[in-house]
Amino acid sequence: MQSLPACKHFLRGRCLYADRCGFPHVAPPPSAAPAAPAAPAAAAEAALACQRLHARLQDLRLASAPRDDLSRAIAELEAARAHLRALPRPRASRFAARARLSNHEKAGALRHFLEETYGAESLSAGSGVLDVAGGQGGLAFELLNLVGCRVTVVDPRPLQLAPFERKWQKLRRSHEGAGRSGREEAAALEDDVVAATSRRVHLEWQRAAARQPHPAAPAHFPMRWEEKLYQLVVEGKRRVADEADARAAPPLPAGFAPLVEELAEQAERLAWTSKGLVATGGEERQSLHAAPGVSADGSRRVDAHSVWTTLSDASAVVGMHPDGATEAIVDFALATGKIFAVVPCCTYSDDFPHRVDASGRRVTSYDSLIRFLKSKAPDKIGVHQLPFEGKNLVVYSLPIALGTLTCGDCGPVDSSESLQNPA
Repeated sequence: MQSLPACKHFLRGRCLYADRCGFPHVAPPPSAAPAAPAAPAAAAEAALACQRLHARLQDLRLASAPRDDLSRAIAELEAARAHLRALPRPRASRFAARARLSNHEKAGALRHFLEETYGAESLSAGSGVLDVAGGQGGLAFELLNLVGCRVTVVDPRPLQLAPFERKWQKLRRSHEGAGRSGREEAAALEDDVVAATSRRVHLEWQRAAARQPHPAAPAHFPMRWEEKLYQLVVEGKRRVADEADARAAPPLPAGFAPLVEELAEQAERLAWTSKGLVATGGEERQSLHAAPGVSADGSRRVDAHSVWTTLSDASAVVGMHPDGATEAIVDFALATGKIFAVVPCCTYSDDFPHRVDASGRRVTSYDSLIRFLKSKAPDKIGVHQLPFEGKNLVVYSLPIALGTLTCGDCGPVDSSESLQNPA
């Protein structure tokens, strides 16, 4: 009987299955002397040889050389590249020795927090959850397919759901551990909270994929989350609250549809780079208008009425590392009375010079940003640490705020009574 290979995750330092893993946790035998780093001259010479062979191949292609000559040139180039890859190299950076952060399940950690803090029913109310600056759509994908609440991503970049769909199908074909609960598995790893959370998320994906063959895709509004967009919604909600029922969706103002069209056009000209979202220039502007209401890729632009209704009736506003949209999420949620939870990352102090704390000092650090956000409503905002490494503090609206709560059906309610006599 052929023996199983050693667990690759254990060899890398951590296996989320612990003693339940189906592969042996055996340390590899000590190897001989480690390979010495290649001399810089040898690596440079091999790289130069690759460049020369590549240039020669290009010349042959331009000269319409015979196929046999091209095949030999390609084989020589591939052999030179393989030789270059095989050379041991010293570390290219002093940062290469840093331990990798265990934050690959950060979306699952925030999803757990939202579900346990507010409940699936509250998150699914109205038009569902707004995931601002949702990036690829990982958090929205989990909220929709694992919690069952409606989600809309607001981000100028197109969603990239292919990795999550591949993971879904891969776990659907896996049956190991399908009968165990996530909490039982987490208890087995309670000494490592990060690993326990990752294992629990993994099993939740596995069970959800077994129930549903094909995952659903969240809705997407391709635009930036800007103040001029949500401020119209805030003003509309206030106007409706003064005139009639605060729970009703405010009517669509005259200037909202052109604003949505403008933001959609701006999103088409944005590109994600190492410096964040940058404009690609105005030279492509003419190509964006192949037909009215049609994007450059041929898809229909987002409907202004859908944007207005979704923003007005959303139950919650969330953001996982939303960059420059962090403060705007909190401001919109506080102004409209919506649930919110945001995990800040970078401070972007140069883009927001107006941010100052109570002492008048500018907000330039992560800790000062957390304090600045909480100071907007100290009695309504809490801070909690999520179980993953890195920037893991979530700033969120407390489920029961101090003072007086407003119940849409019963009127004002004393929060102290609600705490003493929970439903």
